[in-house]
Amino acid sequence: MQGLDVSDRSFGGGSFDWLSPFTAMTGVALMFGYALLGACWLVIKGEGELEGWARAKGKICYCGVLLGIAAVSV
Repeated sequence: MQGLDVSDRSFGGGSFDWLSPFTAMTGVALMFGYALLGACWLVIKGEGELEGWARAKGKICYCGVLLGIAAVSV
């Protein structure tokens, strides 16, 4: 999205040039997405208390994914 510094056909930036608000938001949204995937798997495979716990955490992760998508899209 932002590009990297290139000088004389070589990378001319520093070690943390990849770190930006966009990459941080994308990383957080990705973590929520994978946690949602795991929670959904536990809902399908689990029973009783585990299933209830996974449903509760899945709702939180779903909200995190939606917020991440909205933030990155803005």
